[in-house]
Amino acid sequence: VTHLCLSRDGHCVLIAGLDSRLRLMDKATGQALNEYTGHVNESTKIPCSLSFDDARVVSGSEDGSLHVWDLVEAKTIQRCAAHRGALTALACSPHNAEVLTGAYDGTIKLWAPTSGPAMPKTIG
Repeated sequence: VTHLCLSRDGHCVLIAGLDSRLRLMDKATGQALNEYTGHVNESTKIPCSLSFDDARVVSGSEDGSLHVWDLVEAKTIQRCAAHRGALTALACSPHNAEVLTGAYDGTIKLWAPTSGPAMPKTIG
């Protein structure tokens, strides 16, 4: 286990490990509820999070990409080339769908939802 995230309602735990899989577990029973794949997480601690409304799963990747999945369907909603190095920092806004990312390339970017291609604002 390399990263944990508790759902806003407190019923679920999102778990990341070095097998390129995220697992959503029921906190009370330990039952596996869903699994999310497509990102690379084999040697670096890569962050994951749940969106402000617990509707989406968000994760970085060792290839620098940002991944977003639908929580219930476990289908990829978006994948974008976010950074030139491993995406190692991630924070979801508690109020809206914005996501902050940081990476080995030394940049920090703010991602806001769009209907077209993801266009970040670089802040550092």
